[in-house]
Amino acid sequence: VVNRHTDKPAAPSTGPDQPHLKHALSGNLRYLFRSACYFNSPTMLPGDPQTPLMYRPDDINTDTATPTHLAWVRAFQQFSQIPVTGTNDYTTWAQLLVSSGDVDRPATGCDCITEITATRGAQLMAAGYRIVGRYLDEHLSPGDDGYLGKALKPHEPQTILDAGLRFYPIFQYNGTQLFNFTYEKGYDQGRIAHQKAVEYRIPPGTCIYFAVDYDALDVDIDSNILPYFQGVKAGLAELGNRYICGVYGSRNVCSRISHEVGVRWSFVSGMSWGFSGNLGFPLPENWSFNQIREYTFQPGWGLDHNVWRNNSDPGVSRLVSE
Repeated sequence: VVNRHTDKPAAPSTGPDQPHLKHALSGNLRYLFRSACYFNSPTMLPGDPQTPLMYRPDDINTDTATPTHLAWVRAFQQFSQIPVTGTNDYTTWAQLLVSSGDVDRPATGCDCITEITATRGAQLMAAGYRIVGRYLDEHLSPGDDGYLGKALKPHEPQTILDAGLRFYPIFQYNGTQLFNFTYEKGYDQGRIAHQKAVEYRIPPGTCIYFAVDYDALDVDIDSNILPYFQGVKAGLAELGNRYICGVYGSRNVCSRISHEVGVRWSFVSGMSWGFSGNLGFPLPENWSFNQIREYTFQPGWGLDHNVWRNNSDPGVSRLVSE
């Protein structure tokens, strides 16, 4: 999964030398903060099912830290899995203004195209990671231009688990242009993903994330992305629905596919904060991973830093015999 926006986004400073910013009570920043709250609505209150919570327009133009304002901010912080402070600290500003949020915040999830060996697994554990996303397959062959060697190796799933990590499967055959997405391709790739997951002894009920790795507009979603995911679900269903369909993409892609096709979990490409599909759209209510930063973890080993949402997709913690 490719990051095309590597510059760190900025948010207004809210350090100790700006005490007047607490609760966003005064000045133009108050309007910006509260307007950002409004445009990030609804946020979700915890529960099963979750309950949407809208930001009250009346709270934008008041100097008072109203109970409804504070309740919304706390709910937003909890839903976004950032510290619940009730204030407009830097992390909250960043989360409101850009899809990556505070890219330096800790996270326990990651993904990469690099094989996880025993040594690499130990390094990930030592760095605080607990789950890693890995690819089920690659559409190119060794020797082809652009071949990455990104697919799981035959014994890699067990190596990952032996290191104390979990993993979650990603499926991407190119997926960077509109013509990569049709119903027929989705159907075929759903079946291929199933077969690969079985080969890797991945348990039934595991979510596989099918990637939309470009800034798909609404017109693209209507014409190609929706049919592609309908095909994926049909392919998985024909083989007994052993595996669950998930989506990787912008906030808008994830939300629309989740609601209109019915996929269980969303893996959000938050670090692509310049994508139109990440501008003005709230986090999907079913988000499980938020990919917020790409960096070099070790020489020659690029890693995506992903917030793994509590009580969401558990990933793979065991293998099955068949």
